[in-house]
Amino acid sequence: MGGRLSGSLADEPHRLPGYHMNSEVTFSESRIIDWTFVEGGKHYGYFTTRVLSKLHPEEAANLKTELWASPLPPESNRKH
Repeated sequence: MGGRLSGSLADEPHRLPGYHMNSEVTFSESRIIDWTFVEGGKHYGYFTTRVLSKLHPEEAANLKTELWASPLPPESNRKH
């Protein structure tokens, strides 16, 4: 860790004054608490979402259909 990353905001932020959806942002890796990405229709990451215990049963069932069983892609698919 320790590197810098950049990207654009995929949603309208609530606590980032001056930033809006699609704003370009640059930050250090140490600021990442959770991450997500979709590859081949499979949703990876979502570590925080996976451990939430106070979800309504219907919401939890919907999440199970969207999330890949493992938060990490199979080793053979990882890009180094």
